[in-house]
Amino acid sequence: MRLNERVAAGLVAFAATLWAGESPAAERAPPSARESGARARFEADRYFRAVAGIVSLHVQPPKGRVYLITGSGVTAVRFVVDRDGKLLSSAVAKSSGSTSFDDEALAVVRRAAKWFPPMPASFPGDHKAFQIPIRFSAR
Repeated sequence: MRLNERVAAGLVAFAATLWAGESPAAERAPPSARESGARARFEADRYFRAVAGIVSLHVQPPKGRVYLITGSGVTAVRFVVDRDGKLLSSAVAKSSGSTSFDDEALAVVRRAAKWFPPMPASFPGDHKAFQIPIRFSAR
């Protein structure tokens, strides 16, 4: 198992314990976070960070001439995840101007999707939409 896969698996396991209420950090949360509305926002923010972190672990520079010529780019990707963490759809929300970057950004989301954790029980609805910028830069 590659390092980024081990880190992603660790993030998923860590997020699962937090959402199950097994973490002492949940007990130290501010009183306003214990209220249902504030708690749901707190968990939504934590879930977004977990998913964004997993996506960032899978960013690799595209293998093409365009990358070597331009050197960097940012593609915003919009994707939808169901309650179980399964990727339902993905699309380019804002192009970087390079099809190489745009294609690789979509590939990043597809690679990362197998590591997405399930949504916390307090989330309303049966899916969640995300829009995340994916940056490619010369190293």
